[in-house]
Amino acid sequence: MNTLRMTALVKRIDRPRLWRYLVVLAVVFWLGGLSFYALIVVPVGTDVLGSTAQGFITQRVTNQLNLVSSAILVLLLANAIMRRGRLLIGSWLVMAAAQVVLILMHPWLDSMLDAKIQEISDGALFYARHGVYLDATAAQWGGLLVHLWCILFTE
Repeated sequence: MNTLRMTALVKRIDRPRLWRYLVVLAVVFWLGGLSFYALIVVPVGTDVLGSTAQGFITQRVTNQLNLVSSAILVLLLANAIMRRGRLLIGSWLVMAAAQVVLILMHPWLDSMLDAKIQEISDGALFYARHGVYLDATAAQWGGLLVHLWCILFTE
């Protein structure tokens, strides 16, 4: 493609639409990955490996998921500030608060796992804490759905 054609193509790109497309891709990547892992991978892994072994896989996966989620939250904050929608900002706050809970809770849960012998030190306490972690994940998932709605259907 020659330089003149490329310049003409760049001039025709609708930057706000391109930005919105990139934001939607980020949300879909996060929402799809989280949903697929929670609804497919965890149950199948539990059936094949057992609950405890699957938990050690989830421990490592959620470290990566928290990293991806945090990066996407930065992008979504920029978008929420630019668009200034109350519901957009509110859903972002829910997702960000949930992310803080997830990041703070992860080491707390990790401290109860012994990877060398694949055991949980205090099962009752672990599963009580894990329930809070799952509640924060569910709140974040709900916030993501609301946020996606706002991106797609509000101005």
